[in-house]
Amino acid sequence: MASGTVFAKRDVPGPVSKAASNKLSNVFDARAVHFVVNYEKSSGNYIVDVDGNKYLDVHCPIAGLIVEPIQSEGGDNHASPAFFQGLRKLTKKYGIILIVDEVQTGFGATGKFWAHEHWSLKSPPDIVTFSKKAQTAGYYFGDQMLIPDKAYRQFNTWIGDPARVILSKAVIQEILDKKLVEQCARVGEILYTELEKLMSQYPDQIMNLRGKGQGTFIAFDTQDAATLALSMKQLGVNIGTCGVQTVRLRPMLSFDESYVPSLVAAFCMVFGDKSRRNQM
Repeated sequence: MASGTVFAKRDVPGPVSKAASNKLSNVFDARAVHFVVNYEKSSGNYIVDVDGNKYLDVHCPIAGLIVEPIQSEGGDNHASPAFFQGLRKLTKKYGIILIVDEVQTGFGATGKFWAHEHWSLKSPPDIVTFSKKAQTAGYYFGDQMLIPDKAYRQFNTWIGDPARVILSKAVIQEILDKKLVEQCARVGEILYTELEKLMSQYPDQIMNLRGKGQGTFIAFDTQDAATLALSMKQLGVNIGTCGVQTVRLRPMLSFDESYVPSLVAAFCMVFGDKSRRNQM
């Protein structure tokens, strides 16, 4: 420990961390957040939080890094392939296992069977998890040394028992036979283009459109996501939301070009009605 080093200048969590935690609580359960890190000031084994407190972290070396290709529950945040390439480079450099959580993005939703295929990594992830559309829960290994030497049962989501494996095999066959991944990529381009047009027409209703080239895994921000979702539901259209402002579009893989006009027309009707009310 360096002589004269000052630790814990303020209460933990400090006021700045508390404010950031309260803000995060609008998006997800932030009760487990003890402090918020200032990564620019942290280095080596020392972590500095946004309140200026310094922590010595020598007992918890990093064993693995878990990342979602698209941070679905945290505001639908998208990162570039360059970001993930840099992340993979760091994990290889420091001997850290890279775990990619494809529970939401896997099985074709982004226009590729696995979302991490978009990253063009020089070496594959060490572990990839999957579930939901797979109708089973499990993971596969890029590093053969990680494969367990004993059988075990995977629990939730969609318990990974033999019956679920049979269902998953049928799902995969259906995706391949009907070329649903290719369809998702094609329809996603069409849908994104139509939403770009809507964004230029209603810039106060569609903001920060994202997901280009990611199949139908598309999102945008709006003034009030919950109200928009309710208005769309009254027109017979279900859309997902995240937090206060984010709208997430997650149509099924069977969603083809014929559904795009109906979805766009519903958005137009809701946005148009709101614009007229604002002008009154």
